[in-house]
Amino acid sequence: MTDLTALVSERQQIRTFLEQQQAAFAEFCKPHNEKMQQLDAQITATMTEQGIKSFKTDTGTAILSTIVTPKVTDKEKFLDWVLEDWDSRGAMLQIATPLKETITDYMDQHEGQLPPNIETTSRQQFSIRKA
Repeated sequence: MTDLTALVSERQQIRTFLEQQQAAFAEFCKPHNEKMQQLDAQITATMTEQGIKSFKTDTGTAILSTIVTPKVTDKEKFLDWVLEDWDSRGAMLQIATPLKETITDYMDQHEGQLPPNIETTSRQQFSIRKA
């Protein structure tokens, strides 16, 4: 049988080496990333001042867009509001993936059965924590 202690030790040595190299590379890149952020801010400000949404050059196209992300602040009140006029508001209600803990609780209470119209997948994952 393979010596797991030696394998784990070798893996952790490689991981430590890679973390050190990644940190050194991040430090090397830091001034370049900061300069890019400054240029991005200048380009954004100029495009905003001039009312430009996109600007094409030989080396790339700068695009200024506004991303709107809705967020429900009160789930119960929002659900009540949608249900008040389902025909016109029902499309606003998006059902996302249920919380794993709620599914587990349901299964514990129902002899391991999943709720209707729910399926699960599982996969094995390997990891080693730092000592």
